[in-house]
Amino acid sequence: MRRLALAVAVMLALAAPARAQPWGDPDDDRVKLDPEKLVEDDFWGQIARPNYARYLRALRIGKDELRRGHPAAAEARLQEAIALEPRELDGYLTLGALLSGQQRWAECAATLSEVRKIDPDYPDNEYAFKAGFCYALAARFEESLDEYRRYQPGDGRSPYVKYWNMGDTYMALGRLEDAIASYRQALALGDTEAMGHFALGVALDRDEQLQAARDEIAKGIQRDPSLSEMNSPSIFFVPAEERNYYLGFIQQERGMRALSIAHWRTFIAKQPAGPWTTRARDHLAELGGPRPSEKELIISGAQPPGADRTALSKLVTAAMPLLSRCLASDPPAVVRVDIVRPAGGGARVITTAAPGTPAPPNAKALACVRGEAEKMKLPPLKTGTQTLVFPVVAP
Repeated sequence: MRRLALAVAVMLALAAPARAQPWGDPDDDRVKLDPEKLVEDDFWGQIARPNYARYLRALRIGKDELRRGHPAAAEARLQEAIALEPRELDGYLTLGALLSGQQRWAECAATLSEVRKIDPDYPDNEYAFKAGFCYALAARFEESLDEYRRYQPGDGRSPYVKYWNMGDTYMALGRLEDAIASYRQALALGDTEAMGHFALGVALDRDEQLQAARDEIAKGIQRDPSLSEMNSPSIFFVPAEERNYYLGFIQQERGMRALSIAHWRTFIAKQPAGPWTTRARDHLAELGGPRPSEKELIISGAQPPGADRTALSKLVTAAMPLLSRCLASDPPAVVRVDIVRPAGGGARVITTAAPGTPAPPNAKALACVRGEAEKMKLPPLKTGTQTLVFPVVAP
């Protein structure tokens, strides 16, 4: 998994040159010069490099367009600059920054790979990190590792991130032992990060070290109980469906059965023959049928005689086959049901997409679940109001 902040930093680096040949810096003094004035007195320079003035002009305009927020125009000019002077690095570096900011990982990797072809020992430290980032998200894992090994943490970035990202890349290659070692090294440098514990937990789980895996997941939940990091759009996974594996395992450990089932199913559907699919199926089998767990069933307000938590849980479980059938054609979705029951009858049923669902339920499924929930025979209330909340997932 990778932070979007790290990818976006590629764009931010446009204003922070790392060395004489900066990482796509739009304020590069060379580009501010008038290209004609730069070479007008250099007769032999014009003969040797007739395109250089036009290259500088295209590069300058491309960077200006990028600074103004016109990426399409910037890309066209940068491509022009590269075509004019294909041995100059700055065009590739700036275009790579643009492509990374747009999450066009394969194109970013292809563009940045040209830098190493031109200068195999190109020493820019920040380039090594950002090239490693793009390579990983483009599934060019060995090249990603090569660049991360070159990278020496500094410039305000924690070394934790280097080893965390390397761990992800090792895991994508199926090298669990290396992934586990890399995650442990990352945590030794930044133990407060929940994501590092989640990553290590998943790697240990796949290595069938279940208790150690559960311990790491618990540490991650303790540091981020709301899963705000885990669910952040600023976190990328390699490949993308890894998010579902993580959440399947994490929600299972949190006691959120419906969400866990939905995420395991989503992962399996996306990787029906993947290296970790059997492990995901094992977890899914452990969860059993779609009934609400103790943590998922929420009861508040009045409690009528003979309708304690155990009794209400049995009623919801009994209704679950018909409720879950509504989602038979929508297995990744989880529906939240709220039943608000005032004394004297007139219960109101509200169905919405459950927070954290891998996919939103469609309107037909929501209406179906609402209709089935309205048929539930719940004990009447004499006084007060009771609210009953529970999730529904496909059978």
